[in-house]
Amino acid sequence: MSLHKLIMSKFEKNMDEIFGIESPPEVPKESKTEIVQHKPSLPVNIEDDLTDDYQQSRENLQDIIDQGKEAMEDILRIARESEHPRAFEVYGTLLKNMVDANKELLSIQKQMRDMNGKKEVNNTNIDQAIFIGSTTELSKLLKDNNQKNIKDIN
Repeated sequence: MSLHKLIMSKFEKNMDEIFGIESPPEVPKESKTEIVQHKPSLPVNIEDDLTDDYQQSRENLQDIIDQGKEAMEDILRIARESEHPRAFEVYGTLLKNMVDANKELLSIQKQMRDMNGKKEVNNTNIDQAIFIGSTTELSKLLKDNNQKNIKDIN
């Protein structure tokens, strides 16, 4: 028997005598072996998981950003009132963390678009175009466009 158990058993015996109660008999500890059966996992819909994870990440980041805005206002007020350099340092650190959180929010949006195969809308360059109209109308259009470009340069 270990020293700890010996001391505890004497303590319990003394307490039993003081309060006039009988301690319950010790029950020998039996080692139990429990068999755990795992249920076969259901097929995982990766797209649903991706959407859920994105939504949760987005909500968490938005909460962090909202809380950060409130904290920034409070810290800036404290920094201005105390004029203590450490308070301004804390404000600067929080400001950097807020910028990072905003960047992370944009990053997960971009990652989500990339994973879904949706590309950003790009401006289209037209290499060849067909004008339907008379040569007079085309000349007038080109002249007007030329004059507009000249005005934009000046």
